[in-house]
Amino acid sequence: MEQPPVISQPEQRTTRLPLWLAIGANVANFLLSIQFYFVPSGAHIRPMAWAFWVFCIAVGGFVALPLVLPAIRRRQQRFWSWLTVVLALTPFPLASAMLHHAARVRGFFLGP
Repeated sequence: MEQPPVISQPEQRTTRLPLWLAIGANVANFLLSIQFYFVPSGAHIRPMAWAFWVFCIAVGGFVALPLVLPAIRRRQQRFWSWLTVVLALTPFPLASAMLHHAARVRGFFLGP
């Protein structure tokens, strides 16, 4: 009896959704933090709502980590998967660094 030919299944491409999610979280925090470069010199500010939204967006960026783990385990697309890991961890440090940089450049003070 003759065996049917073996047809291999094409390898499924992993989705880039986690990468776009991590990039989106960084861009959103960048856009939220750019406002501090327009604060007048010598002003005292307490950015409480900014801190809340930066935290929420940073937690949303962490969602990319469990989504990218299967691609790392299969060792597929190593560059974009590790870039996703790095970008998923940076939204909060990016926003915080922008706030402190703007405070030094513009000369405003963060209130207690």
